[in-house]
Amino acid sequence: PLPPGYITHAANAFKSIGVQEEADCFSPHVIANYFRHFYSRISSFDKGPNKEESLIKDLLYKPFDFCFKTAAEQFSLIEDNGISVIVNWGNSVELVEELKVKGPSYMWMKRISPYTVNLHKRDFNMLKEGGLVEEIKEGIYWIPGREQYNEATGLTLENHWLEEILIK
Repeated sequence: PLPPGYITHAANAFKSIGVQEEADCFSPHVIANYFRHFYSRISSFDKGPNKEESLIKDLLYKPFDFCFKTAAEQFSLIEDNGISVIVNWGNSVELVEELKVKGPSYMWMKRISPYTVNLHKRDFNMLKEGGLVEEIKEGIYWIPGREQYNEATGLTLENHWLEEILIK
């Protein structure tokens, strides 16, 4: 099934305008109908109350206060609620072992960055609840299972152990 969100709305909008499979999906008429239906299903592109908007207004009404530090600390154009995890690929195992012995350092962070991926919280929680994520140092997470990462396709969220019922 399609993930929730805009993709699902888009698919539903496409179905609702009654486009036949053999129709030209790029004709101006079909595209106009598609977007009319698509945007009519979305109440707002904002998520909840927009604190950034009120912060911007506050800062704009004080043009000579120069609140650059406040703006930098409180404003984020792109909401980042992902969690970084280290995957088992390449020589990441050696770097994780080094971390366990020596602790994190700037150089270690630079060397480990090619082996990290960002996960949405729900995906991270699913993997963690399935026992596939290990916290090796406070706030530093590792997915030790080599089968969870594919060099061609990236991190795999599916795992047959997540589907198994081990205790009845």
